[in-house]
Amino acid sequence: MRRNKTPKKELPQKDILDFRFYMIHPAVITAYYSGIFACVFMFSHPAFVALILIFAIFTAIFYCGKAAFFGMVRTLVFFGVIIILSNVLTSHRGVHILFYLYNNPITAEAAVAGLVGFAMLSCMLILFLSFNRLIDSGRFLYVFARLAPKTAFVTSMTIRYFYLYRNRAKEIADVRSIGGEDRGGFANKVRYYARIFSALVSWCLEEGMKTALVLKSREYGRHTRTSYVLYKFIVSDGICLFAVAALFTLLALGAMTGAGQYNIYPKLMPPSVSLRDMIFYVLLLLYLAIPLVTEGVAAVKRRMPDGSGICQ
Repeated sequence: MRRNKTPKKELPQKDILDFRFYMIHPAVITAYYSGIFACVFMFSHPAFVALILIFAIFTAIFYCGKAAFFGMVRTLVFFGVIIILSNVLTSHRGVHILFYLYNNPITAEAAVAGLVGFAMLSCMLILFLSFNRLIDSGRFLYVFARLAPKTAFVTSMTIRYFYLYRNRAKEIADVRSIGGEDRGGFANKVRYYARIFSALVSWCLEEGMKTALVLKSREYGRHTRTSYVLYKFIVSDGICLFAVAALFTLLALGAMTGAGQYNIYPKLMPPSVSLRDMIFYVLLLLYLAIPLVTEGVAAVKRRMPDGSGICQ
């Protein structure tokens, strides 16, 4: 009989209202994250990708907590192994041959390309942690529902359910672990996870049917959508939006002129850094630092004697 394990107690997350960047208009936050997602694909230089990855990890820990980030590490490692192996085994381009596998060359260029692809995917997935924390389903619908209500709703549900299903599966596993179910052996493990998957699917389908009936009764998508919460666009939002737009425009122009680019094929070479790359690297750093500057200014203003905040 397998011994029951007491579920680990997770530290409570910090209240989202304590973050100043969360108080910015949702459209500005969405524009900011859209720019970061675009930068992941615009720049291929290892230094640029590493900077975005470090920032994504820091923001995920800062806004979501260590538990949320480290709970995702296992998934990232799993996808990383698949991406690197698939790229190494399917792509045989390159000059630096490491060894031969069944008469097929395994090149260093293919391994590095797979590693860079894994880093880019990690940036996207980790950024979604903080994005989902700052832009919940209600805020996402507020930004996009008037333009495309059905597309906005489907996208919002997709982003939400990715983490919701994971949390629900953990809840079901915790409940089943109380009964001391035997998980020894491969067959018992298959049955155990199959029961968890069956309960998860039943739970989610039942709630999906209820959600569909509620949306149908409210005639969602047939009329102009109104929002329960109204967000006012204030001066600080305009300043932040101007900084986002100006810096992203400069970064896009730099990417179009070849800044922050690195060619792995046909021959792997050490990454070179030019003066132009350094300039746009600093601009990227400034763009990524917008939330940190916002939080820092708010922290300073909280310590001021008059207690004036950045929102005013």
